[in-house]
Order: sequence, then C-alpha cells, then structure tokens
Amino acid sequence: MINALIDGLGWPLFISFIGLIGVFFVILHALYIRVRYQQAIDRAVMGNQYFDMGVFFAFNNC
Repeated sequence: MINALIDGLGWPLFISFIGLIGVFFVILHALYIRVRYQQAIDRAVMGNQYFDMGVFFAFNNC
C-alpha cells in the first residue's frame, strides 16, 4: 500500500503528504487542548477572571 502511494505520488509528494497529515494532527490537538482546558488555563493565568465560550466572566469578592 505504501509502495503504491509512493509510486503514484512520487517521493516529494509522498513526503509532503506525510507532513500534511502531521500538520493536521498538530492543529487538531491544539484545538482540542484549547477547548478542553481553556477555562482552567484562564483561571490559572487571570485568577477569577476567565473567558468561557467567548464571554468574559469576572468574579470580584467584595
């Protein structure tokens, strides 16, 4: 199967194809981490102020 891909695409396009798969892998993982952990990251960085679904929340203890 790999040989058929290499023969069909040629080595330069095959290497580019592998790189493109890697780029998609990295982008999807970055999006997953952002969606999954964004609230925790914002709380750690900004304290009681954080963004959730694009809305800014601030909790002030009076």
